[in-house]
Parts: sequence; structure tokens; C-alpha cells
Amino acid sequence: MPITGRSYWGFDLGLTGSAYEGNQNFLWHLYDPTAVDPITLNPQNDVNAYLPFNTLGSGLGFLLGFKAAVPLTDALDLEGKLRYVSNYTSNTESQQVVLAWDRATNQVTDQSNATSRYSLFLSNISLAALLNLRLSEQFYGIGGLEFSSLLSNAFAAHQDLTTTGKSYYYSNTPDQSGATLIDHANQSSSNTFNPSRVALQIGAGTVFDVGKSSLLDAELLFSIPFTSWLTSSGETDLNNTAAGYLQPAITFPRLWYASLTIGIRFPFSSPEAAPVAYESNEVPGKSQGIGPDGKVALTGTVTDAKTGQPVDATMTVVDLTNNQVVATDRTHDGKYNVRVKAPGKYSVTADADGYLFGTAYFQVDDQGRILARDQDIKLSETKGGRTRLLVFFDFNSATLKPSSYPELNRAVHLMKAVPNMKVQIAGYTDSVGTDQYNRQLSQRRAEAVRDYIVQNGIAANRVTAHGYGKESPIADNGTEAGRAENRRVEFVVLSD
Repeated sequence: MPITGRSYWGFDLGLTGSAYEGNQNFLWHLYDPTAVDPITLNPQNDVNAYLPFNTLGSGLGFLLGFKAAVPLTDALDLEGKLRYVSNYTSNTESQQVVLAWDRATNQVTDQSNATSRYSLFLSNISLAALLNLRLSEQFYGIGGLEFSSLLSNAFAAHQDLTTTGKSYYYSNTPDQSGATLIDHANQSSSNTFNPSRVALQIGAGTVFDVGKSSLLDAELLFSIPFTSWLTSSGETDLNNTAAGYLQPAITFPRLWYASLTIGIRFPFSSPEAAPVAYESNEVPGKSQGIGPDGKVALTGTVTDAKTGQPVDATMTVVDLTNNQVVATDRTHDGKYNVRVKAPGKYSVTADADGYLFGTAYFQVDDQGRILARDQDIKLSETKGGRTRLLVFFDFNSATLKPSSYPELNRAVHLMKAVPNMKVQIAGYTDSVGTDQYNRQLSQRRAEAVRDYIVQNGIAANRVTAHGYGKESPIADNGTEAGRAENRRVEFVVLSD
């Protein structure tokens, strides 16, 4: 599967890692039947205690969603994601907590060892609009906006106190154990966390092959909130600063999260179509089926591209599954007939003096049916000539498949044999897509072919590359077969 440049839909499943940064206090009211107000000497049975956290912890959540994308260019996709996202954090701390103090002197008169526990589970439904930018043939960058709506807030915090001789109560019922448990759970999310928010998402991803299909993609996606998860009133509630009470300083919490996502993509459009399958007896000159030797005959003609006259040529057959030569022959009155095993994918190349090489492509299924594109080969003269290269790419990709190497090696061999030859690699597409998109894709494919030729010993100043997009069609773009013919890379001789 290409990294970018195709329409698809699919599903995401992943984990979120969240960190709730900052410290926080939660104010409790305990009941102490022995307490009196130090100024009025009246009974003061409510004692205020804080549940402080130096850090609000971290944790894992999960996400599940649907996605769809359309290409803007071959290197840039616009992707939409609709996802359910959960964030979970928790923390446990041990510390001293104030239970009572002298209001006149503002001095602590009683404190306790405390174990404080906290957890927060948020769930959101989010809609993201992302741009996926191709960074290389293996990786793409992600950036865009996420609009999120809060579904639920499950918040819980409690504190276990070890008292120091006095009996403290959370209610008017004495706690015979001498310890007090404070709970603050399942608080309303309506006044604490924003019901909706906007976030910036940035990240990176890659794509993997699953079996014979390229369906699996993986992302490492970071989310950076534009807005606070907490509302202003929520911050006030959590920072309960009643006058006259002692509490340590706080910072307002900020929740950050990253997600690791595994997704499945399904293309909206099919990959570049193979030629139409014909029964062998439906196509004149084609194989009449698998013979006793398990082979099928590949037949066609070799002619001069200008005059249409038969050409005496040497034929070379290559099995494209392993790039091995499996047969050679010569034409007889411009006709060739070579036998190959079924099933298989084969290139049949004609070489003749004074001409550029020309290649036909065949695919034979296990029933002897033949898939063929232009089994008749028209050879162009070497001087000022051009020939279509039998090269293979994935849909909307510019990465050469190994089955392209035999053809490209012929081009390299020819240019080594003719040291003065200079050529242009010309890339073309069908009419589907925008002009800019098609020019860029054809340019990248032409450059991939040029780079292979240069890397195999041909001077860079002898090979140029140009992408023409959907210009100069050689077949009808109104049919799939015609569009397949128009998607091509040509070897054009500029001088020899």
C-alpha cells in the first residue's frame, strides 16, 4: 500500500497513554466532637482537611474509531477520524495531612499520616481532520485539529488517616477503629471538565503489508490540547481556597496524552486493474489451453512501428516471479510462439538490429487463461525512437517492484552498448485525478526509473526524467483497459 495518495476507509484500535501534570488539593470536612473555636470558645465540630497530591499520575486508556481519507496530491492525504477515546490516570501518595489548627495563631495543632489515592477516567467522542504528509516511502507525518465532546467523567479520590489520639469522624457516627476514610467520588463532570474542547494533533505513521494485500497501518499519534480540560469553575472547585484555612500551593492540572494506533485500511478505489481475463479459445492467436506438458503457448507479432512490416527478432521470455529467463526463440515472418508453464507472469521481449527493444506482458492463470496487454510488439528504430518500459508500481506509488528489474536492466545494457546515447524517461498517467496530482505521480515514477538506471552504471547527465501526467493518451480513458494503457513509462532516445 502506498503511504499516501489513495482514497481509503478503515478502522482504528489503539491505546492511549495519559499524564495528568500538576499538583492538586481537595478539601474535606471532618467531624470532631472535642473541637472548639479558639476565639469564641464555642464548639467547632467541623475540621477541615486537605487531600493533597504532588502529582496527579498517569495511566492507560483505549480508543476505537472509524477513518476515511481522500488524496489531495500523491504526497498529501486529507483524513477524517471519528473515534471514541478514553483517558485514565491514577496515583497513590503518602504524606502528612492537617486535621486541626489554632485559628488565632494560624498554627497546626493536629495532623495525621495519610495515604491518598486518586483516579480519573474520562471518555470522549472526537472528530479529527488530519493532513497525512508523505515523509518517505515508509513514513508519513500527521497534523491537524481534533474536536472532542466529553461523554463521562468517573472521578474518585479518598484518604486513609491514622489518627493521633483523637477520634475523627466523617459523619456523626464514631469510627471505633481510630481511622477515618474520606471519599470524594463520582463527581459531576458538568462543572469540572469542559464538555467540548479543541486539540492539535501531531504524529507519524507507517504502513505494513498483510499477506498479499497492503491493509495494515500503524500510527504513533500525539495529542496536544489547545484548551484546558478543566473549566474555570472546575479549577475553582478543585482549588477550594476557603479563607483562613491552611493549604500548600497548587498548580492547575493539565492532561496530556499520546496514542499508539493500529488500523486497517480498505481502498475506496481498486488498484490498477490487470488486463481482462479471456478464455484461451476466445482470443485469436492465443493459447488453446494447457498442453500435456503443463505449458501454454504465448503468441503474437513483432512489427516495425512505422511501416507495420514484420521484423525478424530474437525473443526472450522471463518469469517475473523470480526474474529468470525461461525461454528464447526467434520470430518467423514476424510471428512468435513460445511455451511457458501455467500459472505464471511473464515478459516477452523482442530484440532486433537497428531497433529499440519492445516487451509484451502476459499473465497465465491455473486454467490456462491468458491476461495480456498488447501481445503484438511494435518496435521503434533506435535513432529518435521510444519504447514503453515494462515496469511495475503499486497503486499511486513510485516504488519500483522487483519484477521491473529485467526490463530496466535491458535499458542499462543498451545504454552501455551505445555510450553516446542520451534518453528521457517519460512518465504518464490516466485521466483520473487532478492535473497537479497526475503530474507529480508521473514525475516520481519517471525519477524512480532514472535513479535505477543511474545507480546501475549510467552517467546521470545521460538520463533525464519528466512527468507528463495525463498528457498524450494512447488509448481511450473512458475504459479501464484504455486507462491501463495510458499509465506508462517510456524510454525516449534523445541522441545516440
